[in-house]
Amino acid sequence: MEMHELGLTEELLNIALSEAQKVGAERIVEIKLKIGEFVNFDIECCRFYYNELSKGTIGEGAKIVGEYLPLVIICNSCNYRGGIEDFGFVCKNCGGKDLKVLQGEEFFIDNIEVIKKQNGV
Repeated sequence: MEMHELGLTEELLNIALSEAQKVGAERIVEIKLKIGEFVNFDIECCRFYYNELSKGTIGEGAKIVGEYLPLVIICNSCNYRGGIEDFGFVCKNCGGKDLKVLQGEEFFIDNIEVIKKQNGV
C-alpha cells in the first residue's frame, strides 16, 4: 500500500466529516473525487484506507467514487490545445516543448452525499 494515499485519505475523511457535521448529517453515503490524470493517486488504495480509517464514524461504509480528468495542455508555440501522447510533454501539433498544463493536475472533493438527521430524532 502507498503511504501517499494514507495521508490524503486521512485528510479526505477529516474534510468529509467536518462538512457533514456542518449540515447535521447522520451518515455520509458517498464521496466523489475529481482526480487529474497526471496525479499519481491509487483510488483502490484510498478505498482500503478509507474503510479502515472511517470505522466508528458517520463516514463508515461510504462509497468513494473517482472521476479522472484528462490531461490537457496548451502549446505556447502553436496554440494547440488538447492532450499529449504518453506524457511525453511534446506538442502533438508542432512537436514543441513549451507547454502549459491546463487540466490534469487536480485532486479535490467534488461532492459529499449525506443523509441528514430528522428533526427531533
